[in-house]
Amino acid sequence: MNNSLLLGQYYPEQSLLHRLDPRIKIICLLSYFVALFLAKDKLTCILVSLFAILAILSSRIPLRSFLHTFRYIFLLLLLTMLLNAFLTDGETILWQYQFFTLSKEGIIKGLLMAGRLLLMVSMAFLLSFTTTPLALTDGLERLLRPGQKIGLPTQELSMMVGIAMRFIPTLGEEMERIYHAQAARGLDLHSGSFIKRIRHSMPLLIPFFFNALQRADDLAFAMEARGYQPGIRRTRMKQLRCSATDVMVLLLSLALCVFVLVWRFI
Repeated sequence: MNNSLLLGQYYPEQSLLHRLDPRIKIICLLSYFVALFLAKDKLTCILVSLFAILAILSSRIPLRSFLHTFRYIFLLLLLTMLLNAFLTDGETILWQYQFFTLSKEGIIKGLLMAGRLLLMVSMAFLLSFTTTPLALTDGLERLLRPGQKIGLPTQELSMMVGIAMRFIPTLGEEMERIYHAQAARGLDLHSGSFIKRIRHSMPLLIPFFFNALQRADDLAFAMEARGYQPGIRRTRMKQLRCSATDVMVLLLSLALCVFVLVWRFI
């Protein structure tokens, strides 16, 4: 059984992060991204890393399941680190071949960029693991509501994000099911040349895209049958309300962002 979690998959738990208002979590995530990309020296990098570690630990999500999620982005992290390591000019040259140059400064920059990407993806995953797609859609719509004054279709945009987040784990499970079914029929994706493996992936991609389009078509018919009409304001059974805990977490997140910003430019 797959122990990893997928983006958009909700992990039910009674933690502090699960109880927070979705609007607060979205604002905290955005402020954390700002602090993450402004962090340059050791102190600020340690602070943003500790903030992410504390957030992950407070979510009560099993670390094993959370860490297994990183296997989906391992190649991206490795590519980010190598590109920055070999394409960054530095004074301390460690290895050089033709136009490839590996320096101490390049390695440090590569590790820093890979670490930033890892923290950014971790916090984005944490938001989806601790927030249901419906709550995330409601929170995003409330935050975008001022855009209605300039004609921004906030309800439609929020619904699109919610549907996309909802179907990511579903499509992931669908791909895994198709893979196991084709492997049982003798499909081999781990041997042969690169071109051969691409050709062998067609029995996976064709039914996957067919099922995805079929799900989208069924969803459209279901929404139409329930009388969905874009642009009409809808009521909600659960109203979003901020508590004192929400305000404290928001202030803590904003304080981290302001501290990193001030420390960067003083």
